[in-house]
Amino acid sequence: MTPEVRSLISRMAGQLDQFVRQVTDNRCFQSDLATEARAFLAQPEWQPMETAPTDGTLILAHDYDTIACVSWDGVEWDADGICFFPAGWQYLPEIPEVPQ
Repeated sequence: MTPEVRSLISRMAGQLDQFVRQVTDNRCFQSDLATEARAFLAQPEWQPMETAPTDGTLILAHDYDTIACVSWDGVEWDADGICFFPAGWQYLPEIPEVPQ
């Protein structure tokens, strides 16, 4: 997704919230569509494998059929001992904090 498209979606989410607040006169209310747009923007994007870290960092990768945690072992992408030929990658998501 281009930066221009991300910016457009973000602006549209803000405008939806503003419109819903005017119609409902509720400052705490957010439209479901605006919430979904923000969740969509928060998702990480898949990147080409040429840009993946090759220092042994564990990443999330896909080969169009399968998603696996892989790392570069100096020769090939390793998925827990299985050779994997990924097409795209992204960093692993943050581990959620344990509720107190």
